[in-house]
Amino acid sequence: MNLIFLDSVINFKVAEFQSNCLAKAIDIFRQPTTVEEQAAVAQLRLLDQTLSDWQRSLPPWSVQFTEGFSGALIGNTSALARISPSRVQKLERPAFFLLYLQILFRAACIALHRPPDIVTMARDEYWIQSESFVVACVHADEMSKLVELAMVHDENLSFLAPFAGYCIFQSAVVQLVQLKALGIPSSVSLLSPDLIEQTSWRIRVIIRALEVMGKRWKNAKKLAGLVESLSRTFIQMHS
Repeated sequence: MNLIFLDSVINFKVAEFQSNCLAKAIDIFRQPTTVEEQAAVAQLRLLDQTLSDWQRSLPPWSVQFTEGFSGALIGNTSALARISPSRVQKLERPAFFLLYLQILFRAACIALHRPPDIVTMARDEYWIQSESFVVACVHADEMSKLVELAMVHDENLSFLAPFAGYCIFQSAVVQLVQLKALGIPSSVSLLSPDLIEQTSWRIRVIIRALEVMGKRWKNAKKLAGLVESLSRTFIQMHS
């Protein structure tokens, strides 16, 4: 039931928000001035609260199954050693369902807090300097941790459905914009330069995950190539 509920939130509530509010050319990431803009901001906050309430309604064991795992995956060892099934104990099969559920949750939150046009959002300075951008970055970071954890326990990601590829891609796009934002002086107060290495690593994790999924689904392979190409551009900005 929880999965069905979250799926409905992704497909209807977030889509409803983006089509009804943002399609009216309302830039809600600026300081709202008109009644219409204020209503759009109120709707965003309501949906964000709905998602947060759903997450908090879950039993603790269903959201804490990753405790003690994620932090151990980011260290000073080589990239290949970080993603290794031998580094951590095996997750029980039901935990994969819970992990996938959290991936869907993070994707819904990212979709809610990013602009509707994924192609031009890297140039949306209002968004990059907004609270929604910071929220999207937090969810993208958590998403990549989940993906990394999943690859440690199932390097083929066999338990993920094709839709997960789109969810994972959402995380990568936000993190690519985050890398770009690190080079914007006005965003220094929001994002620390110390995030560059960590964000670059997170993106590499996502690329690898999409490549793995691309062995089964062509679209995932295309997304992996797109993220890899974009990441080279943004990473070179900070080299």
